Amino acid sequence: MKDLKAACISIKSDVGSLNENLDRIKSRAAAAKQEGADLVLFPELSLTGYTTSAPENIAIDRQDPSIKTLSNLAQELGLIICFSFAEKCQDKCYITACVTDGESCHFYRKIHLGFAESKVFSAGEKIQTIETDKASLGISICVESHMAPLFEIYRKQGVEIMLLPYASGMSGDTCKANWRKVLPCRANDMGVYVLACNLLKESSGGGMCILDPKGNVLDEYYGKEEHMILCDLKNDLPRNHPDGDMRNISYYDRQRPDVYEKYRN
Repeated sequence: MKDLKAACISIKSDVGSLNENLDRIKSRAAAAKQEGADLVLFPELSLTGYTTSAPENIAIDRQDPSIKTLSNLAQELGLIICFSFAEKCQDKCYITACVTDGESCHFYRKIHLGFAESKVFSAGEKIQTIETDKASLGISICVESHMAPLFEIYRKQGVEIMLLPYASGMSGDTCKANWRKVLPCRANDMGVYVLACNLLKESSGGGMCILDPKGNVLDEYYGKEEHMILCDLKNDLPRNHPDGDMRNISYYDRQRPDVYEKYRN
């Protein structure tokens, strides 16, 4: 991992308004770059808008020109952009995140779906860390932040920064209370940075949070206005410190999978 500056941008995305949402992502990404960002995270389904009512009507495939546009923008700006969209693939529809640095696009399909989502979306099956020239990235979408094994698999693959796009209907205060219970544990136990960014909706605040590998909150925002938070992420992960340094202990590396496996079946 290299030292970098990361941004979360909470925006509104109108369902089915692909061009308007695209323009919004483009302008906010450019603004983040002007502030020195190397990496920017947008909320869940930020490109197509979030809906569980006939999402196939707004879904796009991976060859859609809007995805190429954002890839080209990432290359032009020298920026890593994470956005997501309702993806159509044959007769199925997925909640899919894309990470692009302009050189390539990496896709992740949401594996753990909410109750309403499971009726209209298909679940993904693949977990793969994304390698960039800045850091190793993993993606966990919304409810998946509660799935500790997902984070453990990413950590086993060498992930350094976890990106968590959300489209939760929680109010700002509720979002903050929920995240404060869950996200510090994910960051601290795995020794990774965590970026969380929630979609703004008419009836609820968005919410954004960036945590360091010890689970400390570096910055957060839970207001009802579009907003950006920006933090410096240093190459100072617990795994990089000498074994025996309890002040910077890597809890993941102290695990005993040889013992745990005896009790899994």
